Amino acid sequence: MIITKVEIEKNDDKLTKPKLIGIATVVFDYGFAVHDIEIKEGNKGTYLVFPVNKYGNSEVYPITNEFRQYILDCILNKLGE
Repeated sequence: MIITKVEIEKNDDKLTKPKLIGIATVVFDYGFAVHDIEIKEGNKGTYLVFPVNKYGNSEVYPITNEFRQYILDCILNKLGE
């Protein structure tokens, strides 16, 4: 599974959400999209928060740390453009 598209909406409101860098949409293999991935800055660096349902449970998330890092790297590359 490869990431074929990354879109980022940067956070312009640092007063109410100071740790939020932006919100990402990631498309995998030209056919599966995950919206509303929060990009945040924490004490240990940048991290991702995946979307949750109304009960607070994650519905979509990477199973391995390696795949989570792959997604983060692709998002950070897009931010650097």
